Amino acid sequence: MKRYKVAQADKAAAEAQKDESAAQAARDALEALILFKGDMGAFIRLYAFLSQIFGYGNTDIEKRFMFYKRLIPLLEFGRERVQVDLSKVTLTHHSLSNTGTLPLHLDQGDSQQLPPMNATGSGSLQEKQKALLEEIIQMVN
Repeated sequence: MKRYKVAQADKAAAEAQKDESAAQAARDALEALILFKGDMGAFIRLYAFLSQIFGYGNTDIEKRFMFYKRLIPLLEFGRERVQVDLSKVTLTHHSLSNTGTLPLHLDQGDSQQLPPMNATGSGSLQEKQKALLEEIIQMVN
């Protein structure tokens, strides 16, 4: 964060002095830091996926994964937005209106009961795709 703030200050100073080469160098430094943060995020996603498939056998990679995972939320750069000052905004009006109530008759009439869940997941194969896959396998064979 210190390097990012220094690069931002250098960029602002270079733009104020109209020094294009220094401003470009500061922009490059800012982009490098943003790229570094993005690369850490990509490493975390890739490691989390691949570590489910096979064990690395190297604890240094696991340590780096844990470090990056905790570090990324602390790096608050790359998504700067101009903040709106809401300190002088006061709430002057607020109203609630009663739109009425509707009766819900849950215990009357023929109501269908939902079947209970008996297994995890709700996905199922579609017969059309399964038939097409069988046809492809037969053609390949």
